[in-house]
Amino acid sequence: MTLTQKNPGPERIRGPNLAVFIRSDRGAPMEETLRRADEAGLVMASNRRLSRALYGRFEWRDIIEAFPCRSGTMVAYEKPDKALEKYIRFTDPNTGLNYDFIVPREHRGKKNIALVVEHPDFKIEKDAHDRLIMADKVDVVERFPSSREGWFFGDEKHDIPQESRHVNATGPSGRHMFRMEKGVCMIVRGYDCGYHSQYIDLSGWPSIGFGVAVQATGVTLPGNIEPLIREIRDAAWGAQLSVREENGRLIIDGTPGQISAAARLLEYWKAKQ
Repeated sequence: MTLTQKNPGPERIRGPNLAVFIRSDRGAPMEETLRRADEAGLVMASNRRLSRALYGRFEWRDIIEAFPCRSGTMVAYEKPDKALEKYIRFTDPNTGLNYDFIVPREHRGKKNIALVVEHPDFKIEKDAHDRLIMADKVDVVERFPSSREGWFFGDEKHDIPQESRHVNATGPSGRHMFRMEKGVCMIVRGYDCGYHSQYIDLSGWPSIGFGVAVQATGVTLPGNIEPLIREIRDAAWGAQLSVREENGRLIIDGTPGQISAAARLLEYWKAKQ
């Protein structure tokens, strides 16, 4: 077997902001996504971090081109009421590749839990038709839902759905989850350009291409500034951005998305000087 992921490579870039790394319309399968992020020394945005961006804030507009977006949170889970053995296997229907998530000894025999790892804290070893996924640290989410679909609360650390008391679907803490019977996958968020902000998809096959958002230390500008210009002008964001001077002050009128795009465009031109 040869090591294909968790490339030691350059020092990891981590920051409080988010930036588009792979656009959704150019989406990449899971292994390519991991390879590219590792080679660039980037950290894929976690499921919990994307929840912050998607719900109750305008931050998702800055990374709209990444949605639907594969998060950096990988989850492995067995069939309902089936005790965990040495590994959890998921076979990708598109490629026939087996993805085996190694179950730590202390969690073998447990039922109805989800095993969780975050990028870049795991590695994948590659063979002809097998992929072996291992991590030094694996978190456990108890009371993982056995139903294929429904509304749940997310756990505090990773925002993974858990069986619990009644959930108010309109509340900020509600999460609508869809899972397979068993799976090894990286959580996908933000279908329909972010409008399904509470939807957590645990059914994405590794071979399916998705966009990716990464942690960023500051403003990250696209190589092509046309998306910024379209956002400023697009009526879907509201009236066109306007700027005027009033009593010695510069007044900018527009939606938060338009103003954010204008600020990024100014940063671009400043860097070009």
